[in-house]
Amino acid sequence: MRDWWRNPFRTTAAALGATGFSVGVLLFLTGAQPQCEVVLVLGGLYALAENRDVRLANGSSVSAGFMLAMAGVVVFRAEAALLGPFLVGACGGLYLPHIKTRQWA
Repeated sequence: MRDWWRNPFRTTAAALGATGFSVGVLLFLTGAQPQCEVVLVLGGLYALAENRDVRLANGSSVSAGFMLAMAGVVVFRAEAALLGPFLVGACGGLYLPHIKTRQWA
């Protein structure tokens, strides 16, 4: 069993997570709400893109995550200009290897 509570970054990760959650709730309560279907599609694609990458011949790797984040900004420019891209961007943090091994911090 891993001693996850001894991780030195646990406090920092918890503080950043709580701050992000608070900002999301504040945006939800004060602004327009985005369409759930669009957030789910773009967020799911963004999470998938961040879990897949392409290795180039020179050894570097790229993903389509930035493209999908910018698509979220463009799609939500008329309504929910802050909350929509925020939710799509939050989906980029869903890294499956960490979720499978329960590495939360």
